[in-house]
Amino acid sequence: MSFDLEFLRELSETPGVSAYERHVQKAVGRRVAEYGAIEYDALGNLAVTVNEHGSPHVLVTAHVDQIGLVVTHVLDDGFLQFEKVGILDPVLLPGHRVTVHAVGGQVTGVVCRPPTHLLTEAQRGTAPDIRQQRIDIGAKSREEALGRVAIGDPATFWSEFISMGDDLVAGPALDNRAGVYAAVRALELYAAAPGPARFTVATTVREETTFLGAKALAGRPLPDFLVVIDGDFACDYPGVEPDQVRGRFTLGSGPVINRGAGGSEAMFDLARQTAESCQMEYQVKADPYNTNTDADESLALPRLGALSLGYAIRYAHSPYEVVSAADLESLAHLVSQLVGRIGEEPQAAAGTDFFAQ
Repeated sequence: MSFDLEFLRELSETPGVSAYERHVQKAVGRRVAEYGAIEYDALGNLAVTVNEHGSPHVLVTAHVDQIGLVVTHVLDDGFLQFEKVGILDPVLLPGHRVTVHAVGGQVTGVVCRPPTHLLTEAQRGTAPDIRQQRIDIGAKSREEALGRVAIGDPATFWSEFISMGDDLVAGPALDNRAGVYAAVRALELYAAAPGPARFTVATTVREETTFLGAKALAGRPLPDFLVVIDGDFACDYPGVEPDQVRGRFTLGSGPVINRGAGGSEAMFDLARQTAESCQMEYQVKADPYNTNTDADESLALPRLGALSLGYAIRYAHSPYEVVSAADLESLAHLVSQLVGRIGEEPQAAAGTDFFAQ
């Protein structure tokens, strides 16, 4: 199976703000239902397993939630106050369209922005703090607004999934729906020709806020090996330099294999060997102290070894994030092949040979 543009489009455009991931998890569930029984935990983490009775057990995770907003208060004049969910730059909002995901359906709004003519010189080129910004949904009163939205309703940027040339795609929430795509595709590839290993994919919740979904994995049967997938900041566009992102990561140059705090040296080495045996281009990222992903919460869970893998992404945490379709498909193949290698060479993955040197 080649790159599935429509599946990534569905993942990108389905809303799932951190703590409100139900709809996008349902989209994942529909895709993987044919491969095994779907399990949910109380937080909303989803898990599905291929080759349930195989050994060793390899767990691959990718967080499914996205950044966004949440309605905190409705003013008497019908304007909405809100707070950010996750790391979001306030300058991205004024004058732009947003969608409030209310129980009764989607409500369109515009984030207020006075005309430039009325701003002071100090205000031009800046944005108010999130808590001073407001959403206009066209309501004339608090009562009218509360008939359409409720306190605690999530909101997202209004943006759509688009293709950019032969390989690049752009859209909302590609951090980390692109990682979810790669994890699910890896499961499908492995299911077509399973090896000895038991392979579980878990799409986790709340990474952008508390890492709570990853923390909850400790309540599941612990895997032997763990792979965490998330995006890595690209530096192939103006304004970002390699020293800011711990290396030179470019779209179209293959998966990113993390080395250092992102996992064990043995797992890194096996992933590198697997990529090279597949004649696959790849990139290496040094993690001197943390990854700023679910890996920081879950790498201690597996009994034998763990690894972080990624893909280069431009403009993370903005309305349009950009990734390479070829990178995602390569990442899926790398994960599938790596799970196969772990099943055949668990001692190498666990570092038995490495520590004996």
